[in-house]
Amino acid sequence: MKLIAAIAASLVGLAACASSPARTTSPAPQPAVAPTGGATGAADARSAVLAFLDAAKSGDLQALSAVWGSSAGSVRDAGSMPREEMEKRELVMLCYLGHDSHQIVGDSPAANNERVIAAALRRGPLTRTANFYAVAGPGGRWYVRQFDMEALTDLCKSKGR
Repeated sequence: MKLIAAIAASLVGLAACASSPARTTSPAPQPAVAPTGGATGAADARSAVLAFLDAAKSGDLQALSAVWGSSAGSVRDAGSMPREEMEKRELVMLCYLGHDSHQIVGDSPAANNERVIAAALRRGPLTRTANFYAVAGPGGRWYVRQFDMEALTDLCKSKGR
C-alpha cells in the first residue's frame, strides 16, 4: 500500500516529467536476467531487481510488469488491478526509474522472507540510491514488490527528461 500511496502522490511529478522534452536513446539489449517465454519473475531477488531496472531503462512496460508483483506473482498475472491502472502506475514508475546505468550496491534480508536490494541509479551527473523490496512468489520466482520512489525524485526532475 505504501507504493500505491507514493504513486498517487507522485502524479504531480509525472506531469513535470511528461512536459519535458523526450529523451532519445538507442534500445538497450535484452538483459540476461529477463524472464523468457511466458515466465515471469526471476530466479532470485537480485535478478528480479536487475530485470526490473533493465525494463525501466528501456521503457518496456511488458518486461516491467513481468517482474513487478507480490507473493501472488506478477502484477499482470495476479489480477490484483485492472490493466489500465497497472499501465498508468508503470508510467509513473518509469519517470522515477529513468536512468543511464545502474549497479547493485547492497543485498540484505528483510521481514517476511523478503530481500532488500539497494541499487544506485545514475542519470547524467546524478547518482541516487534506493532500496528495492523483492518477494518470493509462486514457483520460487522473485518479484519487485516496491521501491523507495522518494529517493529517486531528483532523477525524475532532472533536465532532459
